[in-house]
Amino acid sequence: MKKFSFKLAKVAETKSIQVKQKSLELAEMLRSLESEQMEFNRMSNELEILHEEVLQQSVNGCSAKELRDYQRYINKVSAEIRDQKNSMDKIQDKIEELQVGLMELSKEKEVLEKLREKRYLKHLKEQIREEQKMLDEMTLITKGIKNLL
Repeated sequence: MKKFSFKLAKVAETKSIQVKQKSLELAEMLRSLESEQMEFNRMSNELEILHEEVLQQSVNGCSAKELRDYQRYINKVSAEIRDQKNSMDKIQDKIEELQVGLMELSKEKEVLEKLREKRYLKHLKEQIREEQKMLDEMTLITKGIKNLL
């Protein structure tokens, strides 16, 4: 009886490795997005606090120079927030790209696994057929020997 071999085993193994690599890359990007989101939230909170300070200073009375300095700082923080948002958008785009790639690789891997399973079942059927053929031959030989005796 011949041993089962799947000709596309290396391809299936490669797809499996690629799926793992994409999954790790996706996990890293998700962690990166979470980190960027936390920074974005921190900066947004800082901006809110600055607006409250400016409002409080305006009510209490402050010089035009102080208000101008606050405004410059608020503009700087706002620009940083926009940059942070752009960074998050780029990471989100990369995540979506990785998810699409991962889904495609997973489908390809699944197709190969199903093909392997079908070929393995076919191999088992062939083995059973060969075993049955051998048993039939042995039965005929046994009956032939009994008839001779």
